[in-house]
Amino acid sequence: MKFIFGRELNRKELYDRNNEINKIINSYKTRQPVAVIGFRRMGKSSILNAVKSILEENNVFVIKFNIEGIYNLYDYSNRLIESIIVELSKKYRLKYYKEEIKKLINKFIGSINQVNIKLNDVEVILNRYSDYLENRLKASEMIEDIINLPEKMAKNIHKKIVVIIDEFQYIRFLKQPFPEILRIMRSKFNEHTDVQYIISGSEIGIIDELLNNKNEPFYAFFRIIKVLPFDRNESIGFLEDGLKNYSIKCDKAILEKVYEMTSGIPAWLNLAGLDLAENNCNILSFLNDDTYKNIIKYELNTLTKNELLLLKELSYKKIKEIKISNKYRIIKSLINKGMLIKTQNEYVIVDGLLNYYLKNL
Repeated sequence: MKFIFGRELNRKELYDRNNEINKIINSYKTRQPVAVIGFRRMGKSSILNAVKSILEENNVFVIKFNIEGIYNLYDYSNRLIESIIVELSKKYRLKYYKEEIKKLINKFIGSINQVNIKLNDVEVILNRYSDYLENRLKASEMIEDIINLPEKMAKNIHKKIVVIIDEFQYIRFLKQPFPEILRIMRSKFNEHTDVQYIISGSEIGIIDELLNNKNEPFYAFFRIIKVLPFDRNESIGFLEDGLKNYSIKCDKAILEKVYEMTSGIPAWLNLAGLDLAENNCNILSFLNDDTYKNIIKYELNTLTKNELLLLKELSYKKIKEIKISNKYRIIKSLINKGMLIKTQNEYVIVDGLLNYYLKNL
């Protein structure tokens, strides 16, 4: 096992996530839609990569795409369609030029015609989408076509398909221009017989609202599988196994300190492992690493002044002394963003490294 920071992992690189992977695979076998939920840096996308690999080995066609940062149907559609084209091109060894989406569609349609692949329904929808891109169709006329595209494709290629939508909470940005889109999406997902759906989400408060609020269309639709931090023993075992690759053995007290600082979050454990390996178990090398500081600084810069003040005071656990107007509205906002969690009767910063950074600002 090697320490790897900053990129999604493949199946062979994952550490100790067999329980989550098996739950997702078993849900696929029973046709149960799944929501994989966990705070940022827990390794959800890597788990989904492993699931994709296993399903593909069993002749299942998998489309995986991330919708973080989408703001309209155009963004959502582009990511779905490009993912479909990429996966079909890999399967059928097609050649196309990865340019802007309309040119990509035209190249793709030419390629499938050239090798005589029967994807008539898919071609019709892609051609209609080209019309939409050129303002010859309204977005409202494309919604059901886009949602139905994976099902149409499954029937064309005579294969079961799994669609994995990463960072699903961003779907909320489509609700304002299209208030009925989630209702339509659930209805179509439910009707599809050859496609199964897996979603993931990291903004815990928002995804919880989407999936567990009785007034939301996706209420009680997905089986929820939570991806949690490693516990103390798992974290120490992870670090010890990784350090063996460097022929290094750190004192257990140092590894326990790393666990406390990182809260067992896999991404931070990987970064800490790299620093410990390169600096002979000197924990200060990790605590002074600009890598995590720059990431946390960027995330804090996205917060309001009051949100930052609240987090700062919470890092000292002065919950009762917070003097901010609309305190609970701000707390809810931070929970939605996945930075706070309520445990029993107190609010706690999820990320121990963020807590440490705030204390040392």
